[in-house]
Amino acid sequence: MLPSHASMNEKGVFVEMREHSWERRRADFEERTLANLVRSLNRHLPAVRKTLAELLREEKPAVIGRDNTMHRIRKEELEMLASMLRSQERERLKIPIYIELSPEWRGIARIHGALECKVVLKILGKTAERERGVVEGEALEGESAEEHEARDEIFINRADVRRLRRALPTTTQYAFLFSFGVGR
Repeated sequence: MLPSHASMNEKGVFVEMREHSWERRRADFEERTLANLVRSLNRHLPAVRKTLAELLREEKPAVIGRDNTMHRIRKEELEMLASMLRSQERERLKIPIYIELSPEWRGIARIHGALECKVVLKILGKTAERERGVVEGEALEGESAEEHEARDEIFINRADVRRLRRALPTTTQYAFLFSFGVGR
């Protein structure tokens, strides 16, 4: 007996199963192509991000991209960021700050990381209470590590992205994200 999703043609071949197999191969090909495209879009991102404190100690602050290009960072921007943070926070803030973009968010960008969110909110003149998901400081009492990590992100609109990039053109970079459908 044949499964309900397959039928046999006159030569005894399961036609629908073969079509499904072709569709799956095509979907796999499309996913690989998109993954390669996103990888290509992100090749400017540094292989290793440096901390704000490290960059402040450098005479000519810079990070090296995955494509081996040198990305120079302005001292003035680093000093502005340093003025917003305590010394131990300067040792933890990674530069460049990623502005994450995804086609799923349509006009919205994500900033990830507690310190990154803190400085972005200050630059934009917003308070953490007004923004979804961000509370400054360490984990709250009784909060698990997963819960703390989950609230270390903010979403900002296009206008805020433009303001942020104008204020921090060399200490922020775009990172492109793409997620594939899970339920296929």
